Amino acid sequence: NLPFTIDTVYQIATDDNAGTVSTDTYTYEGGRYYFNTPTDRRFAWFGAITKADSDGNKVKTFYHQGNATDSTHGEYSDDSSKIGKIYRTEILDSSGNIYQKVVNKWDKYNLGTGRDFVKLVRSTTLTYDGDSDHKDTTTEYTYDNTYGNITTKTMWGEVTASDDGSYTDTGSDKSVETVSYTA
Repeated sequence: NLPFTIDTVYQIATDDNAGTVSTDTYTYEGGRYYFNTPTDRRFAWFGAITKADSDGNKVKTFYHQGNATDSTHGEYSDDSSKIGKIYRTEILDSSGNIYQKVVNKWDKYNLGTGRDFVKLVRSTTLTYDGDSDHKDTTTEYTYDNTYGNITTKTMWGEVTASDDGSYTDTGSDKSVETVSYTA
């Protein structure tokens, strides 16, 4: 869905000058060009980018593109104002076993005149040890929408999370950080 060619990085080799060369290889999926009106159009990034290292370990990163919401993977209310924001990251070993998933929930606050304040409201991390069970944590953020400052950071500690980033608190290990600002 791109009306033009994009030059991308395929491979990066790093030499530590001690005889070790490591290579990272990149693959790109779902390139998209966002077109709303003749004056509201832009490259909407790739739907996913995968980076594989020399050992075959992979990091797959999913991006908002302003086209449709992929709620199965934790993408929340996709919108053109969120283009380029990372909503999911998966870390896999060379056998394809998942070791970590991070699901970010981005929201927006309408500032008027066609502008939105895009804000990270939740980040959920699912950590695996090579099998299907996982330990999960979640952090939520609230903001002052006028200035864009974080006002509260709530760290829920251990939770039971789903693949889409939703969660249920499991105990009493919640921690809240409140931030105040002076004018």
